[in-house]
Amino acid sequence: MTRLSRERWAEHSSKLTLSSTSPMLKRALVVGHFTTLGDLEVLEKVVDLLRNRGVAVEVASYYPHISRAIEGALDPRLLVPEKYSHLFVCCGPFSSKVLTAAKFDFNQFAHCVRVGINLTMVAPLSEFNPFDVLLGRDCSEWALPDLSFLVTVTKRPVVGLCLVVGQTEYPQARRMHSHAAQMLQSVIERNQLASIRLDTEFPRHLNSSGWETAAEFESVCSRVDVMLTNRLHGTVISLKNGIPVIAIDPIVGGDKLSRQCNAVGWPEIFAVESATDAELDSALERCLRPAARDRANAIATAARAAWGRIDEQFDCALAAAAGGKRVDALKEEGRPLRRLLRSFTRRRADGA
Repeated sequence: MTRLSRERWAEHSSKLTLSSTSPMLKRALVVGHFTTLGDLEVLEKVVDLLRNRGVAVEVASYYPHISRAIEGALDPRLLVPEKYSHLFVCCGPFSSKVLTAAKFDFNQFAHCVRVGINLTMVAPLSEFNPFDVLLGRDCSEWALPDLSFLVTVTKRPVVGLCLVVGQTEYPQARRMHSHAAQMLQSVIERNQLASIRLDTEFPRHLNSSGWETAAEFESVCSRVDVMLTNRLHGTVISLKNGIPVIAIDPIVGGDKLSRQCNAVGWPEIFAVESATDAELDSALERCLRPAARDRANAIATAARAAWGRIDEQFDCALAAAAGGKRVDALKEEGRPLRRLLRSFTRRRADGA
């Protein structure tokens, strides 16, 4: 805030001291746009401030469809202005045009103490200020931090969601990609998880995240707490970065995703035709534990070790004769992986 705006706010706020003879507050209506999550944070704070002072509070958005989405909010078309002693207009841009566009009759509340809080006053205050009290956010004369700075929320786990919607190389009868995606989305909703959609498709115009490099995918993937996926590379790249995975194989009977999880020793793989919500929720609980990251990192280490002879194997492939004796260059490569995983399992058991 500039010095000038601080001085103007100080002058303004000095006029806000309520007289000890002010009538006791009865009932307040809090109205506003409430069309962003930030608006909802501020709304919660305003409601708490009022209730903590013994004020009965009701809430309404300017817009009926938004009110329906807010638990307990009133339909703005059915308000009874006479019920209220105070009107709090909260959040967002405010002007006469806003009121007209929202079809909100401000004059019905002329008998109320009218308070503007956390608003952006679009017109200069000298031209439009219908409030008895104005408590921030910004106007032509001063600006204050947004009220959401005062709101503390409980952070939720962050999960990645990496999905494939269909793989036509498999028979139609075996494809259940949509069901797998729906089950993973339900995990997010039931557990109120924060989610980020990640996509491995290439090129960029087919990628819903707008990416075209593996580095972009991994830079985000490596920052989530858990990955939810029905994709092989969604699983593999997550484990490579030490991120626990809940994977649903979208192919009935299991296919490459199940085989990959079994090959590397990752246990949280589920069959699309039999997975249950309870199983997936239990998997989430396990994946959020530190031990799950330990195992994912151990798997990444073991998987790299399993390819420790890649140069030799390529030389073998280049030296092979067409149509000659078949060479299984990878036949023994699973042994180091299984050995490392057994060692990891023993270490976890000894430390338990």
